[in-house]
Amino acid sequence: MTLGRLRIAGLLAVPALATLVGFTQPGPRPAAAGVKLTVLPTGNEVRYRVREQLVNVDLPNDAIGKTSAITGGLALDDKGNVVSPGSEFVIAVEGLTSDRDRRDGYVRFRLLETRTYPNVTFTPTAVTGVKLPLPASGDAAITIAGNLTVKGVTKPVTWTGKATFAG
Repeated sequence: MTLGRLRIAGLLAVPALATLVGFTQPGPRPAAAGVKLTVLPTGNEVRYRVREQLVNVDLPNDAIGKTSAITGGLALDDKGNVVSPGSEFVIAVEGLTSDRDRRDGYVRFRLLETRTYPNVTFTPTAVTGVKLPLPASGDAAITIAGNLTVKGVTKPVTWTGKATFAG
């Protein structure tokens, strides 16, 4: 039995959520069947980047916060099209942290209102750059279009990055 792994790095087009996501595909790689990729339980990170202007500092600062609390997966049919049921990523944003506790509180409680909206979800609708069967190794440019829901508001976004295959 082989274990297929896919690692994707890229940037979500939303308040700059950058992400590194590892996936696992149990069992042998199917030749013409669809595939379900599931986020690995460790080694993943979702990031945000905000530009802030601090008092008594001449230049703006790019602050980065992150969390490893990401679950979900991506389901593709035999032609590589996204299968909606089973394709969703959920990010628990209550645990976002940066290098400043005060900023973390502001982002979590004032901006994202995590007490009311503890999760951000991304539901893929289309993927380009990945063909089935998945390769055993190598890299590929990848684009994932989908719907991002933040604080109960859903907007279409496009995410681009690099998929690294290692089986």
